Amino acid sequence: MLGCNPKPEQVSQQKNQIAVSTAKVRGVMYRSSDGRSWSSFDQGIPEDATVSGFQTKGNKLFASTDFHGVFVSLAGVNQWQQVNLGLPDQVDINAITVLNDLLIIGTNKHGIFISSDDGRLWNQSNEGLPNIPIRSLISVKDNLYAGTDKGIYVSADKGLSWRHRFATGQVNGFTYLNEKIYAALVDGAILSDDYGKNWKYIYKPNTLHDISNDGLYIYAMTLGAGLLRTNNDGLTWEKANGGFPAYNFYTFEVKGTKDLFAAQWHGIYHSKDRGDHWSRINTGVNGLPDSTAFTTLEVTDFGVLVGTGLRNGRIK
Repeated sequence: MLGCNPKPEQVSQQKNQIAVSTAKVRGVMYRSSDGRSWSSFDQGIPEDATVSGFQTKGNKLFASTDFHGVFVSLAGVNQWQQVNLGLPDQVDINAITVLNDLLIIGTNKHGIFISSDDGRLWNQSNEGLPNIPIRSLISVKDNLYAGTDKGIYVSADKGLSWRHRFATGQVNGFTYLNEKIYAALVDGAILSDDYGKNWKYIYKPNTLHDISNDGLYIYAMTLGAGLLRTNNDGLTWEKANGGFPAYNFYTFEVKGTKDLFAAQWHGIYHSKDRGDHWSRINTGVNGLPDSTAFTTLEVTDFGVLVGTGLRNGRIK
């Protein structure tokens, strides 16, 4: 294991540095069908919005934002409509997921909201949850899992009630592979092979910003050791940083199968060999803005979607 947990002020300094040096962002989010050519994909979304997550549900694509609520696009058309009835004004959304016919969001100050009609009406659902930020969400089988600032909470009744399961610190992300749930924590990575009843650490001591998988490897986006991967549940970890900048700016998102995309401080990167080698694809001439921090990324049936993280000189 390498290094130690970075201090919050160190992360803040990195954000300030990138905000000062980064050129003005021209769009909220972008889309590509091939990973090479990109175009803006934010018609109907306010120019000062920051997308916090993407979620597909049938032929609909949903985008959650930091302070402008939820937007929906039908069949991947570049025309977004706001679906915020029942949500607080300027609600700060951190996560979005689906469970069967339900759309679920996790917020920074207002807990969990659930919609059974594709966002036309939202209802708060916080029974058993303390008043803490919801950082991440995942649905597995018939259960919902919420990563909070005080550990993992689980709902077995479609979000009607919640119960604390593990940990007391911040939980930043989840991924699911081979009947196992993995979680990114402020002090490492954990694994459950019994659907959240029991958890064990598979990586320490660095903070994980997020965690994902490509069907074979689990990818840990760390603060301190860069991007790591494992295919044996953490018995061994190897670096997957080839081609990334040498300085210690962390990776926000990694998505895809063997053909991977990564959202980084200085752009979008692409790998065809599961992270052995990465190449930067936003050169400023293929539709993406140059020297821009991208913080949200998803590979969908409607294309590869990326969201810019620099809004008005600020990165959340």
